[in-house]
Parts: sequence; C-alpha cells; structure tokens
Amino acid sequence: MFSPAFCPNPSCVYHSLPTLENPHRTVPFVRIGFYHTLVVGNVPRYRCKACGKTFGVRTFQLDYYAKRSLPYQSLHQAFYSGQNLSSIARLLHCSPASIQNRLDRLSRNAILLHQLCLRTHQIQEDLTADGYERFDRNQFFPNNINLTVGKDSQFIYGISHATLRRKGTMRPEQKAKRKTLESQWKPPRGTLSASFAFLLQDLSSFWNPSFDSPLTLYTDEHPVYPIALRKVPFLKHALSQKHLSHTRISSKLPRTVQNPLFPSNYMDRELTKDIAAYHRESVCFVRNVNNGLSRLLCYLLYHNYQKPYRIHWGALHFPSHAQVAGIPSTRFKKKLERVYDERFFLTQNPLTPLWEALWFRRYKTPLKMNEEYLPKYTYKGYTQASIK
Repeated sequence: MFSPAFCPNPSCVYHSLPTLENPHRTVPFVRIGFYHTLVVGNVPRYRCKACGKTFGVRTFQLDYYAKRSLPYQSLHQAFYSGQNLSSIARLLHCSPASIQNRLDRLSRNAILLHQLCLRTHQIQEDLTADGYERFDRNQFFPNNINLTVGKDSQFIYGISHATLRRKGTMRPEQKAKRKTLESQWKPPRGTLSASFAFLLQDLSSFWNPSFDSPLTLYTDEHPVYPIALRKVPFLKHALSQKHLSHTRISSKLPRTVQNPLFPSNYMDRELTKDIAAYHRESVCFVRNVNNGLSRLLCYLLYHNYQKPYRIHWGALHFPSHAQVAGIPSTRFKKKLERVYDERFFLTQNPLTPLWEALWFRRYKTPLKMNEEYLPKYTYKGYTQASIK
C-alpha cells in the first residue's frame, strides 16, 4: 500500500526526505478518498496535516499531469538504440510530441540523479574535454556540444551548448541566405569560449584544488580552450599553483586507445552511432536546442549509469561507467531502480548553474522568438538566486 514519504508542498516542513538520523519519522498524512482519471482510474488522495495541502498518488509519479501512460523503459531503450522520435511514436502508437514530452520528463530525473552522484564525489581521474559540432534547425546554425569526460572511465561529467556562426567556403547564394537569416537571429560573439568556461566552472562542484589531487585537463589545440580556462577564476589560480595542468593534443593524431583524447573521440563515435539526430548525412536533426539537450541528457543517463563500461565475455560483473569513475552503486542504485516511475523533486536536490541552465531550458534556439515552455510543477518552490 502506498504511503507518502514526504509532503510534495515545497514550503512544508515535511517536504524534505527522511534522513539517516530519522529514517522512520512519523508523517502527518491522512487519506481523504480518491479522484477519478481517464488514465488510471481512481487515484488515492491525501492531506498533509502540517500544511493542509492535498495531493494524490500521481503527484509522486513521473507521469504526473500526463494524459496517457507510456512505457518509459521501452521508450528510452528505443531512443538510445538509434531510433528517431517518429519511429518511436509509430512503435508506441502516439505522436512524436508525446515522445519528446516523456523524454523531457526523463531528462529531469537524469539531471537530479547525476547531481546526486556528483555532489559528494571526489574525482579520481584526469579529464578530457572537447566540442562536437552538429547543427540546429539548419546548417547555417552549427553548434558545439561541449563535454567533459573522465579519462579512465569515459564517464560524462558535464554538458554545455553553443550556437555558432556558419563558417567555411560558401557560394554567393549561401552567403546571401546566411545574411538574411542573421538579420533575424545571430549568435552572440564569444559564445564558444563562454560556453566552455561555463562547463569548466562546474568542476568546482566535485574538485577542490586545495584538498584534492592535482588534475590534468586534456583538450585539442583549439585556441579557445586556454582563453576559456583563464575566464574561470578558480581554475586560473589552480593553473598558477600547479594544481591543474592543461595538456593540448593534436586532433590529427590517430584516434586510438593510446591517444590521450581517446575518451572524447570515443564519445564522439558513440553519440554519432546511438542518437538519430547525430547520424551523419541523416534527415534527422535537432530543431529545438533544448529538446535536443533533453535527449542528450537521456543518453547521459544510459551511458553513465546503465551501460557496461566494457563487455568481456565470461566476466561475472559488468560495472557501469559511474562505478569505474569511483561512484559506488549504493549512491545511485535505488534512484536508478525508480527512474522510470518516480518523479524526482527539484526542491530536494539543488542544482549548480550548469545544470540549472539545462533544467530551465535557457539555451536559445536560432530563429525562435517565443520563450521556451516549462511546466510550472517542474520548478514550483525552487528559490535559488540563479532562477530568472
């Protein structure tokens, strides 16, 4: 029988999760009947005697406010197996918009699970960082998806995005079209270095130069990376104190396991192989930046916490990339078991600015003038100063 572990009202004293000191606290909830839905029938309803708010069982479910139940695990598996939204929609007999909605919901759970693991994690490996160039809406708006990846574990630590100005040789009519499109929307100058600095700033959430082991960051020879490093004060100080070293590797070297940039090259291959919108010469591409990032976060959930690090035939245990990175399975196992069913609450898991930008869909889509839609229930009661 369902029993609420906490009150979903963010302002209630019982909204926080049970602690190790008080795991079996008495919660003041009383059953007050049920309400009927066309989705699942009768839904039990409760009232919190501490704050007086009422809520139903579905308030705690990932399908909260959804008008139809879809199998999240099957949907997720189809996505990271390379199927596009239309293909998954045909498989589940629904619209592509419904699939994107469910991936948005799952991506929010992925963010909170990832932040839970990084919050108390002490990094035990060096990092590689690189940008993966695709495009948004059309090829006149290329982008850079920046990732920080564990050198030994291939664990994805962070994600950021930058929309760039189209470069390279163009025919006169292409130059004219670019000028027309840029009269409507043009990427700001310096967006690549700003995006990379934003990504590197998040290192402060799991690496402290004063107490943790020295860190080496491997990148290719793109000139923007040293500029971005100098934009982050604590990394600039760490470089001067020899706590951080920045090693630049030629991108023309063979992409073998011996190459220090192998983790970044490996992720480039995996993203291209597993996500339909990143396939080379495909009719699939990202039409909305934040929707594309939501799908990338769903892939992060699979890659970091579900996918085996390496498969050796005859092995009895296949650790995930998170376990190889030094994150014990006890930290995320219970959350991972409920990730397809339970709604994780933002107000119980504060985010760093990097992940807030993804949660609140703050990245701009080229030529899109309207604000991004975000359901109110996803941020209700969240009061960090960075919210706008």
